[in-house]
Amino acid sequence: MAATMKDVAALAGLSIGTVSNYFSGKVAVSEEKSRRIEKAIEQLHYQLNPVARTLKTNQHHMIGVLIPDFQNVYVVRVISYMEELLQSRGYSMLVVSCHHRDEQQEERLRYLLARVDGILYMPARITPSLQRCVETIRQTVPVVAFNEVVEGVECDHVLVDSAAAVEKAITTLIEKGHRKIGMLAGPREVYTSRQRLAAYRNAFRESGLALDESLVMFGDYSRRTGVRQCRELLEAHPDMTALFSVGYRMTLGALDVLGTTGAKDRVCVVGYDASDLEGIISPKISYVYQPYEEMARVAVELMLRRIAKDMDGFPEAVELTARICNLDALALR
Repeated sequence: MAATMKDVAALAGLSIGTVSNYFSGKVAVSEEKSRRIEKAIEQLHYQLNPVARTLKTNQHHMIGVLIPDFQNVYVVRVISYMEELLQSRGYSMLVVSCHHRDEQQEERLRYLLARVDGILYMPARITPSLQRCVETIRQTVPVVAFNEVVEGVECDHVLVDSAAAVEKAITTLIEKGHRKIGMLAGPREVYTSRQRLAAYRNAFRESGLALDESLVMFGDYSRRTGVRQCRELLEAHPDMTALFSVGYRMTLGALDVLGTTGAKDRVCVVGYDASDLEGIISPKISYVYQPYEEMARVAVELMLRRIAKDMDGFPEAVELTARICNLDALALR
């Protein structure tokens, strides 16, 4: 016989009312109690009937997710974990992409608005028109931005302190004797790209070294961009000894060029979200590890709190910590 909500409550050692509040999202449930309920759900293989729940509460029980594209490895990991968490709370997830197009961001947001109880949003470029659109939408359903900032809009944010990670990596490179450090900086107009570039510049300034701005390249996050920009940097700066890439696909493109040109043995690489390259390429690279599970958990918890009308601390900005892995790979070669 299928498990019931009563069974979940008994195994978790909580009242049926608390378990019901956990599923409905109308009343906030503490993190400790939530974990007990989630453990009971997993052990009992409990499944909530979403059709019956919709008829009873007049809610969609669907969370929308808007991302720039499906090619960002880190973002795919984040939304995959978001889906697991939401399913355990009786919610489904509707994921759409805007393909980095301004007009499609607005179109997708309005599409989600009619179908979901809240929107988890990773913005691409923010325009004044998009600011007005998001501000209007958040007055109807909760909007929680993750990984990027929705500049000019009052909403909750869950971010990673990527600037600190970049500054630590560049400072470490400088301490190990590197002076010609290239940077694949991403789009000029994207908030996190600007923050990472500012950290790169600050590392040089704090070290008392002059920065050659021609070592900084701007572009999108594609592998094609990584190939082109790395090739241009090597041609303009044959004495470059290190390269920092702010995107995973850009890192792959750069590694391809370094391998085919024979520069891989003299140029150290720091890339974002490249943990899956561990043990595959040689020499090994350093990489920035972003806490995707924590990003998903905090964003989902914030969303469920707002759906439950818990506005304590709004607008909340949670900043998570990234870490640099394989610092030993940054030695001057």
